[in-house]
Formats: sequence, C-alpha cells, structure tokens
Amino acid sequence: MLISRNEQLISATIDGKDVATIDDGFGELFLYSDEFGPVYLIRSQTWHDAHEFAIDAMSIIKHDKNNPSTDVIEAYGFYVQEKAEGTFLAIDDRGEAREIIGELETIDLAISACLKMIADQECDLVEGCRYNSSGGIVFEGYYGSLLELCEESAKEHSIEVVVSRELAEQ
Repeated sequence: MLISRNEQLISATIDGKDVATIDDGFGELFLYSDEFGPVYLIRSQTWHDAHEFAIDAMSIIKHDKNNPSTDVIEAYGFYVQEKAEGTFLAIDDRGEAREIIGELETIDLAISACLKMIADQECDLVEGCRYNSSGGIVFEGYYGSLLELCEESAKEHSIEVVVSRELAEQ
C-alpha cells in the first residue's frame, strides 16, 4: 500500500514533474492519464469514484452569450465554418455526411442555429466528451485511462508521493 489510512495525500511527482492530486480521505491510489501523459493522482475507495473525481476536476466547456465560442457545439458534433467574408455555415457533422443547417451572416447566428438544433433534437455528446457530476460538459479526450497503482508500478513510473500524518491525530 502506497498510502495508509491515517495519511493525507499532499502532493505527487511523476518522473520529476508535479501532478495534481485529489484525496477522498481513504482508499487506494489511482493514476488518471490522457493522451499527453499523467494528469491526476487520486486516492479513492473505488475505480469508479476515482474516475468521477477526475472528470469533475476537468475544465468545463462553457457557453457565454456575450463571447460565443464553438466549443459547446463541437461537443455535440456541430461546427461553424466561414464560407466567405461575412457568411458562416452552421454544419451538423454527426452523420455519415455533413449537413449544412444554414448560411448565416454572423458567427453568433451560426452558433445559435446549432444550439437550437442540439436542443430540438436532444443530441448526444460526441466521443471524448461527457457530462460531469454537476451537468457541465468536459472534454475527457480520446485516450483517457485510469489505473490503480501498486508499489511496483509507482517505482516503474518514478512516482513520488508526499503525505501528511495529520489525520492520525484527528
């Protein structure tokens, strides 16, 4: 066991680089990685709990009406393409063939057309995106993985864990 019940996970490094930590207070250690490498070292009771903690810690894709972004519509398989100066195509890319929803004058109108279709059709998120526990959309990536750590794999990846024994006195 890498961390005992009376210890608190403070920080961790992997191959000499700091990695974010999440401590549920007890349980085993899990390593969440994406296509770019290790992201979180998590202590939790179960693999499922550790995965949910990782998802909840990810940045939420937000839609701001005052500063429209295509991130939200792309999470559902839609996007906006500039056709010519001053003309934007709202495109549904979920099916076998791309479908043009409309040709609009501004990017805001094109995004709004996509958002309306997403709401009207109750569209699902595309692969790599999911909802977190608060209902926000996060991009989990295509190669996310969560592994339970043992002492051997911790040594193999040069994982160093800093703990505090403060919980023992509480």
